[in-house]
Amino acid sequence: MPNLLEQLFHDLLQRYRFLSSELADIPSSIPEVVTYRNLIKERVDRSVSIIESLIDDPCLAEPSLARNNYHAYKRLAEYAQVVDEGPVTAMSRFQNRDLFLTRLVSAMCGEFSFPHRGPLCSAITTQYYCTILPLDLLLVPHSDPDHLLGLPDIYHELAHLLRDKAFLAQLRTRSQAFFDDEIARAQRDAWPSSSVDALKRYRMKWFETWLIEFGCDLLATYVCGPAFGWTNTRLCARLSSSFYEISNTHPADAARTIAIRLMLQCQGHFVPAHKIDQQWQELHDTAAQTEPQEFRLAFPVALLEAIVAEVVSYCQSAGIKAYDPKTMPIARLLNEAWEQFLASPASFRIWEETRISELKSTLLPV
Repeated sequence: MPNLLEQLFHDLLQRYRFLSSELADIPSSIPEVVTYRNLIKERVDRSVSIIESLIDDPCLAEPSLARNNYHAYKRLAEYAQVVDEGPVTAMSRFQNRDLFLTRLVSAMCGEFSFPHRGPLCSAITTQYYCTILPLDLLLVPHSDPDHLLGLPDIYHELAHLLRDKAFLAQLRTRSQAFFDDEIARAQRDAWPSSSVDALKRYRMKWFETWLIEFGCDLLATYVCGPAFGWTNTRLCARLSSSFYEISNTHPADAARTIAIRLMLQCQGHFVPAHKIDQQWQELHDTAAQTEPQEFRLAFPVALLEAIVAEVVSYCQSAGIKAYDPKTMPIARLLNEAWEQFLASPASFRIWEETRISELKSTLLPV
């Protein structure tokens, strides 16, 4: 009987061959889909070749190599899963609403000189906005291509695609230095050991995941302007159970809101920043939430200000353009949408439907 690794790789090989066949059978005359399909199929076919070579290797189950080969199997299996759940599912169900979204995002990218190819987009996720990073696929909820108020979150997801290692290293260096100084000061001033330990935990959370989310929020605010701040408050009202929840993957919503306000102020959007702050305070009071004692320890304003400065510097060096209503018609439209909604929520949908119709007539073929 074949050994376990050989069995696993044969099973995986059949899955990859199926995915390759599915990709080849996706009919489309849409250039964006054809280009993306060919890219993913090339990667899938490359994986087929790798698996075939591993199966043919007589040393596949050699004890000294078995563990490494098993890890290779795991990575290949994970990639097959994400291709199946993401690109294959998205392209096999690709509709006009997805084409509209893809072309809208491409136009957004052009407006602010996004230094990465625009992703394929699909309105199929059951979650909120998300990006499948290795595959340049952006997913949004089904109804959002027909509405404007949530679309500023696209800029946050686009920022995830950058993954600039040098920039991330710079952010990490800044946050690590800040917390190292805070920990040294706390030890010098004989803080309770529990507070020193908390600072060390927060230093690690910033390093591992929080900086990425802050960076994406701040880049989105830089290129989209106040609309991203309004969308953030809406998102918190809809989905947040606690504005001060500290998780391993995302910083607290209240801290993200502070960072967004700091970026808006940095870019000169003082009036909308103040109005967004007033709405946030109203939401905070309505939800009857209380700031926990350690919140400012985890999210010091001085560090948030430093991160804002780093993001601005990175955008300028990378040629990423700041929000300018004169040269960014889509970003301007998203800001106008929020202004219209805030002025007259009851009549907003009529205005919104007209703007969506105009966009579709521009971006979709007749």
